[in-house]
Amino acid sequence: MNKVIISFTAGIIIGVLFAPSKGKKTRKKLNKLCEAVKHDWNSATSFVAGKIDKLKKDKEPEAEFIIAEL
Repeated sequence: MNKVIISFTAGIIIGVLFAPSKGKKTRKKLNKLCEAVKHDWNSATSFVAGKIDKLKKDKEPEAEFIIAEL
């Protein structure tokens, strides 16, 4: 998933940099893009963290049972 996000971001940045716009306008576009990427990254990491926490919670009783058996 990281490669997809990185590739997508790189493609947009390259596209914005080569677009015929004034510097101020390009910087504004890049700032908006960076904010969107930051938001998407935070959403993705929160989603993954939630899945990991759920998995940990679901498997914790099994792990405790196995440890108790040792």
